[in-house]
Amino acid sequence: MISATPISTVPVVAANMLAGKKKYRVLRDAAHTRTYPGGYTVYRVQALRPIYRGLHFPVVQPGALGGYISSEQCLTQDGDCWVEGDAVVLGKVTDDAQVRDGAFVDETAIVSGCSAVSGMARVGDPLTHDSQGGRVLIESAAVTDLARVTGGGGKDTIISGFSTITGTCHVAAGAQIGEMSDLEGNVTIAGDVQVGGGSTLIGDLTITPSDESATINGEGLAYTNKQNPGVPLMLTIPEGNTSLLEYADMVAGEKFTKRGTARHHMHKLHGLSKDAYEEANVWEHVEVEYPAMTNEPRQFIWVDREEPVLRINRH
Repeated sequence: MISATPISTVPVVAANMLAGKKKYRVLRDAAHTRTYPGGYTVYRVQALRPIYRGLHFPVVQPGALGGYISSEQCLTQDGDCWVEGDAVVLGKVTDDAQVRDGAFVDETAIVSGCSAVSGMARVGDPLTHDSQGGRVLIESAAVTDLARVTGGGGKDTIISGFSTITGTCHVAAGAQIGEMSDLEGNVTIAGDVQVGGGSTLIGDLTITPSDESATINGEGLAYTNKQNPGVPLMLTIPEGNTSLLEYADMVAGEKFTKRGTARHHMHKLHGLSKDAYEEANVWEHVEVEYPAMTNEPRQFIWVDREEPVLRINRH
């Protein structure tokens, strides 16, 4: 853990605190500068005032060293957003968002709201944004572990509404994940796919639209490839399809052993109050029940009744 630098030993920090103008400063000396093979140089930040963060993170004390940014444009001076650890930001972090551990935020990405990007997560990708367009927007959501959210497809790729992307999941090319939906394991969502209604997708799945767009609303699907671990079940949703489960059952029904009604569970990474969820208009998805299908029953919290539900119950 990197220790805080005593404020008394850093006159510039003390002067800036008295001026009351900035939350942090950028350290550009050799000891706090890194240059990467990609050709970009980043500089460590240092707190000038207490930063009172949400999401159960401790207060950042004046003098504490943070993570790395390429310029002051990457981390706003207002709000309680912060970059710490070995995290690198080339894009923008604003509001109360937190980027930590070894996470990487590329220059086309914006992390905002009450977001948390952590672990070795990667948000944005220089290999896609130059030629294919599209920003990456993380808006009050969590991206962690080895998860990736990348651009492409000429559309913004968006994770919002306190949704969570974990494991080695990959969201790309204009997909939108919102309304407290969760992706866990090795799920890939690419193209114009909108996931909402507290949907939960787990395991070895790759989901793309067959034509222009597809919608997944209030459904749970989990598949673990036991014979060939990590090899995903490919689901290309046809145009006009209204249920991912019905389509998966039609094309690969023999792979699933359990069908029923599951209860959505709120992800611990969010750590926010009910008021925060209500303000973001997603509270209705916290305790929602939805139809689910899996070959690993333990992956869902099942409702204690036999009911062939194929519609989300929001009430």
